[in-house]
Amino acid sequence: MRMAFIISMRGMSETVLIYLFYWLVTEQTPAVNGRTLFFANFYILLNAGTLLMLLMGTNRLIDRYGLVFSLVTLPVAVFLGSIYLIFNTAMVVTYVLRIVDTAFEQSFYFQGVDRLLLEIDESRAPYIRPILQGLAVRVGRGFGAALILVLALGIGVSNSHMAVFFAAILLVWIATALSLHRSPKGSA
Repeated sequence: MRMAFIISMRGMSETVLIYLFYWLVTEQTPAVNGRTLFFANFYILLNAGTLLMLLMGTNRLIDRYGLVFSLVTLPVAVFLGSIYLIFNTAMVVTYVLRIVDTAFEQSFYFQGVDRLLLEIDESRAPYIRPILQGLAVRVGRGFGAALILVLALGIGVSNSHMAVFFAAILLVWIATALSLHRSPKGSA
């Protein structure tokens, strides 16, 4: 259940971060050519950041520090950046957060989730893995999108308040990931 919750929280946080990112892009980047150049540069940096993280030997880091480390690295890194967003919704911060988010997701988070999925009893794996890999993340994304609609359009919260909501999601995610800690080395 905790694993499903962690995966759901990832889906929700990803949805909220993408909302904040595209809101700022739309507000601060000129239409058409400006946005085309912006996104071309952004995806070059995004892929370079992810490749750099993978080349740094994230598997060795996970082996050394454990699965909890791999599951908590992403929300902690993004949480630290979200604190800045609460006080100053700067495009450069969301730009960096999206790059860090994707790089850490690909290098630490997915590796940790994959390792945890390997620990599922083989007799239950055909039922549990599809729920964790598909349903849990979709529920998180859907719930995040519904909350964005309620908060942004229904209640009319500002984007700095949306950043507070984002930070709260990340704190719940961090706490849940830390609850998997079972051994001194941090493996789950």
